[in-house]
Amino acid sequence: MTSDIPGRPELGAVVVGVDASTPAREAALWAAAEADHRGGPLHIVHASDSDRRVFHSSADTIQAVREAGRKLLAETAAAVRESRPGLVVTTELSRQGPVAGLHAAAGERGTIVVGNRGLGGFGSLMLGSVGLGVAARTEVPVIVVRGAADRPGTGVVTAAVHGASDLDWLRIAAAE
Repeated sequence: MTSDIPGRPELGAVVVGVDASTPAREAALWAAAEADHRGGPLHIVHASDSDRRVFHSSADTIQAVREAGRKLLAETAAAVRESRPGLVVTTELSRQGPVAGLHAAAGERGTIVVGNRGLGGFGSLMLGSVGLGVAARTEVPVIVVRGAADRPGTGVVTAAVHGASDLDWLRIAAAE
C-alpha cells in the first residue's frame, strides 16, 4: 500500500533573532534545544538596522550600535554553547531591519524563532512588533517563544495556513 501524502519537508537551519531582552535570551536557549533536537545548526541573528540609521546618525553612533550588537551576539552564543556544548552555532550582525534580516537569514527553508516581546515600550502587548512582522510576512516556519526556556517540552502548537501551498508547513506543525 502506498500513500499519496508526501514525507516531511526538509528543514533548514534554526535561526533565532536576539536583542538584549529576556524573552530573546529565552528564545535563543529554546532555539538551541530545537536545533540540537533536529541535529542541525543554530544561527543567531541580531539585526541592527544600521543601513537605515546611517542617514540620521553619526558614524560614532553607528559604530557603537554595531559594537553592542557584536557583544550581544558573543554573549548569547556563549550562553548557548554552555547549555548545548556540541551544537554548531553561528552568529550574524545584520545591517538590515529585524524582520528583513531574519527573513534573509532563514532563506527558503529555515525556521525563525523569536521571543514574544522585545525591548519596545508597550509591555502589555502579547506579541512585539518584530514577532508580528516576521509571522505576518513569512514563507517559512516561525516559532514565537513565550515564557521560560526550562518549561515542559509539551504544549500547544498553533499553525496558520493560507492555502494548499502551506500543506508542508502544516505537516511540520502537526509533527511538532
